[in-house]
Amino acid sequence: MEGRIWFEHRFVQEIPSNGNDKGVFETILVFNKQPQFLGDHVQRLQKGLAFLGFHYDENTLTDIICKNIFALQQENLVFNRFRIEFFIDTEQNVKYYCFVKKDYLILDNGIKLALFYKANHSGADENRYQLFKNKDRTVYNSAQKHAEMEGCFDSILVTPEKNISDTSRFNVFLIKNNTIFTPPLSDTPLDGILRKNLLRFLQTYNYNFSETSIYLDSLSEYKEVFLTNAIRGIIPVHAIGNHVYEQEQTLQLKSAFAEQFPAYRT
Repeated sequence: MEGRIWFEHRFVQEIPSNGNDKGVFETILVFNKQPQFLGDHVQRLQKGLAFLGFHYDENTLTDIICKNIFALQQENLVFNRFRIEFFIDTEQNVKYYCFVKKDYLILDNGIKLALFYKANHSGADENRYQLFKNKDRTVYNSAQKHAEMEGCFDSILVTPEKNISDTSRFNVFLIKNNTIFTPPLSDTPLDGILRKNLLRFLQTYNYNFSETSIYLDSLSEYKEVFLTNAIRGIIPVHAIGNHVYEQEQTLQLKSAFAEQFPAYRT
């Protein structure tokens, strides 16, 4: 069933609570007034809306995002994060909100992670978290609360098969023997925008890398661990639990990536 996209609120500072978790969203980095990796964001948003039963072409969604970013810039608002959230109202229409924020905490010194064990989910549930950003954040919110209880920045989610997938907000990468590893989508990490573009970068510049299952018991075998997302870029991990990791290769990669994508220079 098709829905209409209605302009609900052009600009608000905080996310309103409308009690409806049936929806999808994207958070886009804006650098020099330009949305970064816009095509990838639009394609993922398109998948999410299609999963909910609503089909919009890429041009329509691109136009909505760009017009709203431009309108906010015309008001001289300073921001580097633009979030657009689509939801289904009680009459089965599609509506959307836009949000902007202007800064975030820099995490170059490395962070500490906890481990969070996911319960069994059906294939449909896993699909919701993997292919697009769903407003139903139950699992991720639980992982973040667990991290806070453990005094950590975030939690790595562990599948019932004892493989790692992602964290509540980031994709996970690991380094050993000069090879970069990340869990495959079959282990249900989010199909992250920066994950996708970092893999393209690694392939283009002939890095050794592999999408392969990372078993929980093997985490201590890796020399370095880092996280990625489209807003913060590459973030080195200092420790998972009590195990401490190095950061030298991660910081070198972060610098090389930023040379090609200046939005991620810090």
